[in-house]
Amino acid sequence: MGSWAANYFYVDAGISDDLIIQISRRTTEQMLIVEKEAEEFSKKEKWESAYPFFLMKGSRIVRWTDNSFLPDLSLLQPRLRGWKELNHSQGIYLAYGKELSGGLRVIGLLPIYRSFKVNNRYLQPQWNAAVFGDEKLNLLPSSHAKGKPVTLRGHTFFRIDALQTVYRAGPAIAVIALGALSILFFLLALAYIFRRQHRKQKYFQALFILLAGHIAVRLAMLFAD
Repeated sequence: MGSWAANYFYVDAGISDDLIIQISRRTTEQMLIVEKEAEEFSKKEKWESAYPFFLMKGSRIVRWTDNSFLPDLSLLQPRLRGWKELNHSQGIYLAYGKELSGGLRVIGLLPIYRSFKVNNRYLQPQWNAAVFGDEKLNLLPSSHAKGKPVTLRGHTFFRIDALQTVYRAGPAIAVIALGALSILFFLLALAYIFRRQHRKQKYFQALFILLAGHIAVRLAMLFAD
């Protein structure tokens, strides 16, 4: 079943238990990376990471590695220790908190899915490739009733409702519409020619035209797939 979201057209397919297991394993691997980098955060003068990290003192952010995403600090209260699901208007994240010396603590974010208020050729939904590969999934918060749970370390962090193939709605619909119109006009022309030949009692030619038209339509559908 297809569904609409923003400027994209989604075609759903089923989700296997093996896929859930693979996603759980990959997510756990990325969680271990975040934990290791958080452990080393205070030991480096210059910090670089594929994921956003924030060094906090009290309720203030005193250092960060990525300014593309600023979490709502209220979502990290009370003081975050360990892992927590972080549902944000910009997507789904897993947040990891660790206490450091000197009254500092580090917050690491593992992006699961990132969305934008405006979608265009430059801003498109992003799934963590290290977790999902090339798969485009309909992700839901852990509290949602639908979807298969992704459970890590005994806790469900998010759910997957349906596997989806994503197409840009504009180009996809335009191609489908033009293709349908082309076939329609071709069939109308074919019917007109067939009728003329039949009236002239040229039955063999009429049958040949009908068969040729049928083959042409089938070939067009085959190449369209």
